[in-house]
Amino acid sequence: MQVIKIQQALKVAEQLRAKSSSPVLINYVQGNLRSFELAHDLLRILKEAGWTVEVETPPTQFDLPHDDVFVGVDDCTHPPEGAQTLLQALGALDLRVRCQLEKSTLAKAHSIVLHVGTDPTLGAR
Repeated sequence: MQVIKIQQALKVAEQLRAKSSSPVLINYVQGNLRSFELAHDLLRILKEAGWTVEVETPPTQFDLPHDDVFVGVDDCTHPPEGAQTLLQALGALDLRVRCQLEKSTLAKAHSIVLHVGTDPTLGAR
């Protein structure tokens, strides 16, 4: 099942294609179908835009599952070039997105980690 509408996906892919990218690891909540489906929609969008991206399999189990989507980086004061671009592009989707970069321990081996929560469309704008 596709969570993100095709028109939205194409628009976001076009936005991302026009900007510089960074490698992305997508992480989702294990055992949560909504999180899994959205993670794979985001994977398709990023690949369509030409970004290097992978989905962590099996995903890291979150200690405290969250509802929203957030962009994790190793150093918030010096984020990778594509982190702000990705954050802005996610804002164009009908998702609950945290509007700031957050520290992620998984980002040490990857430039950006995109954490997809349990129901990021719940209460979306």
